[in-house]
This record gives sequence, structure tokens and C-alpha cells, in this order.
Amino acid sequence: MFKRLILSFFLTPCFLTLLAQEGQEKSPLSREYFVKLNMLGFLDPSTPSAQFSFEYRVSRRFGFEVTAGIPCYILKSLTNDSTHHTNFKYKVGFKSYIWKEGFIGAEFFGATVRYNRYNGHYATRQGNDYTFQEADIRKNISGLAFKAGALIPLSQDWYLEPATGFGLRSVHTSIRGANGEQPSDFNAGYISIPHAVAGYKITPHINMELKVAYRF
Repeated sequence: MFKRLILSFFLTPCFLTLLAQEGQEKSPLSREYFVKLNMLGFLDPSTPSAQFSFEYRVSRRFGFEVTAGIPCYILKSLTNDSTHHTNFKYKVGFKSYIWKEGFIGAEFFGATVRYNRYNGHYATRQGNDYTFQEADIRKNISGLAFKAGALIPLSQDWYLEPATGFGLRSVHTSIRGANGEQPSDFNAGYISIPHAVAGYKITPHINMELKVAYRF
């Protein structure tokens, strides 16, 4: 599985560059500015967001990009047991354009996620198990991803930018203001948990993007 991911990572720029070559012929891009909108960001089932990017093309070969994402719920959340869901995302990365408008690069990303959840269960790092009627759950996510993609010209100033990436991310979960109950063998009844650390883990990160870009 891992070998397939590596292979797809290196083959993607080649395939996308062939698509770009079929588009409009343009002069090499350098010292250009782009604003972008990731269309796939709206379809994220857990944290849908409007993700806006700004890229500065330093030269024909290198570019820097920053991204900010704010909550945007076009579709109804797939989770029916949570309310007051908010999330904010950010990315900072660089690109190396090695095959005309095909690129590879790396980006640091992060996100904060907060939502209320009802009738759930969690365990603290101290080894205590709890069920709860209502909890304020917060997640801090950060990680590093390597990506590949291409700028495909649609017109003189408009582009389509598909990209894929993979890496690792850390997820720190905490629960605040929960009305919880220990299992029945503790016989403790409902208690107030002002801040309990539910867990910290490192997970694989896979990302797909489809950005509409405007050059100015």
C-alpha cells in the first residue's frame, strides 16, 4: 500500500503536466501572484470549509503559498450527534515547478476543531473511563505533507490546480465542561470535568485538492 502511494505521488505530476500541455500555450510564469479557492474543501464530511490560498511565484521554478480555511456548511453535517461545530485551518508551503507547470512541494498544516457532542464515551490518559451526556470537544491538529500537482490553464488568467498529498499529522483531543459519569463499578454518579485530556495520536494524512486559480 505504501509503495503504491509513493508511486502515485511521483506519477501524478507527470500525468497532470501532460494535461497542462494540451491547454493554452503560455509564457513561463515568474513573479506572478495567484488567488485560489479549493472546491473540494466544501465537501469535507467532518470539517467543511472555504479554503482560500495566495501564492507568490518567486521564479519559474519556485513558489510560496499560504492557505486559510473558515467553516462553511453547504451540505448538512453527516454527524447528527453534535452541534456548534466550528473549525479553522491554515497551511504554509513551497512548490518546486519541475515539469513546466507540474510541481512537487511540501506544506505545514494545522487546524483547530471544536464541537459539542452528546451521549458519548471517552478515556483519559490517566486511565479513567467516562460516559457523558454533553461535552465540549476540542482538537488541535498539525502536520507535514508532501504534495504534487499542476497548474492547468483555462484562459489567459484562469487556471485549474488539481493536487494530491500525503504525510503525517498529530491530533491532540481535549474535553472541557463535560457532564460525565464513571462506569457503574465506580458508583460515583455524575461529576464535572473542567478539562480532561482524551488523547494524543499520530495518524496518516491524505489530501486531495481541486483549486480554481486567478492570476493577477
